Amino acid sequence: MAPAPWSMSPPLPLSVCLIARDEERHLGRLIGSVRGLAAEVVVVDTGSRDATQELARSLGARLLETPWTDDFSAARNVAIAAATQPWILSIDADQELAGGSRPALQAALSRPVQAQIVMIDRLGPDGAIVSSLANLRLWRNDPRIRFQGRVHEDIAPSLLAMGCSDWPDSGLRICDHSYVDAAERQRKRERNLRLLRQAVLEQPDDLYLAYKLALSLPPQASQERDAQLLTTLQRARRLPAAQQQELPFLPRLFAEALNSLTAQGRLAEAVDHCQGMTGHLGSSLDFSAGRALARAGDAPAATHLLRRFLDRPRDDMDLLQHDPDAQPTQAWYWLGWLASQQGHAEQAEAAWARGLEEASPRQTVTLACELLRLHLRAGRLDTVAEGLNDLAATATTIPHALAALMLLSAELSQATGDIDGAAQFADLACQQQDDRAAALRSRIARERGESDPALLSRCAQALRGRRYDTLAERVRLTQHRGLPWRDTLPAATRALLARS
Repeated sequence: MAPAPWSMSPPLPLSVCLIARDEERHLGRLIGSVRGLAAEVVVVDTGSRDATQELARSLGARLLETPWTDDFSAARNVAIAAATQPWILSIDADQELAGGSRPALQAALSRPVQAQIVMIDRLGPDGAIVSSLANLRLWRNDPRIRFQGRVHEDIAPSLLAMGCSDWPDSGLRICDHSYVDAAERQRKRERNLRLLRQAVLEQPDDLYLAYKLALSLPPQASQERDAQLLTTLQRARRLPAAQQQELPFLPRLFAEALNSLTAQGRLAEAVDHCQGMTGHLGSSLDFSAGRALARAGDAPAATHLLRRFLDRPRDDMDLLQHDPDAQPTQAWYWLGWLASQQGHAEQAEAAWARGLEEASPRQTVTLACELLRLHLRAGRLDTVAEGLNDLAATATTIPHALAALMLLSAELSQATGDIDGAAQFADLACQQQDDRAAALRSRIARERGESDPALLSRCAQALRGRRYDTLAERVRLTQHRGLPWRDTLPAATRALLARS
């Protein structure tokens, strides 16, 4: 691809490779974003019926055609096999390279490494970043490096087979527009899920495919997703430690499986997985395991892992961890929560203050509520009421902030003796799936001796026991309803029940 007429710098030794089908509305934006940067753009068309092919040619791209065989790797490998430059950047037709990328790209292409990570920013309808993820998109042109997988294709297995596992951050960012059109997004999800199910049937021993299938299942298939995650993690755990270390997706699988278990209140099982895996996989599981152990009330082990996570070099955190929640603010939140549970108010306040330094708007509301909760425990009710009013004036537009505000309002009402008000606020927070609010509403129902089956059933459905203390309330509510409890409990929950 020839550089743009206005480009004053020569193109870099880079082949931009992509596959396309009916992408005329996106292709111009993509090629424009790399014009003057890449020496060539290789477009492999898989059967377009619009003007994609004509547009690609007119914009100076090399155009190849290949039939679509329900195999993304096969199509992408046609593109990278045609690349002529020393470096390859793989990109999608509905993406674009972020503006001002030349300095980062020049630096990346000069590094003595085989492959590099690129950050992909998913944009919403308003152009704001919805989420970001790290992906292997930049690598040296080497015939040994090829995509694998019918869908959710990846070059990581090729690199690992070459003995290459050092994938630094390139500093590049790609803007992804695929999340803007909800209908198109849903169509792609359904297509990918169909191809994943087909791939899993064809390769039942492939752990990566099983893992991707679990993550791709829709919310209405939550039971299947939970079962798939746990089964896949158990299969991974049966591998020798050396083979586990070669699975680049294992930290994310571990994190998702732990989240699934804790969301169901299966904290003891989560602890078992933490104890069975963190010993031989280094620090890559520190945050995920630390949070799960915090939820289970194992303060010494959780504190050790969370602090070790915070002590790691900042530029390694996201790329090594692969847990989307692995952020310093989250680690400080759980360290503060553990300290507060142990009655160490000053330590909790210090941890939450550190967390506020880098908090998102949603995290800011959560941490502010926790800090107000310290005042509540100290009996400073006026301070809590004033703080709640300030938060309510600024946080009502922040997603999920309402549940945090309603829970704290319920606790304040309870502290003032307004039990009816506490129950009403807790009911509102329960509608937002707040586990702690459900525990409070359950406790009020038990202490009042309420026996309305509908009310108790609603409490039971909302109360999952995602933390050791709310799990204790779930056990009490189960017994209050005259039902047996048979599941295993973590030690901290058993200790709470023994004291009550």
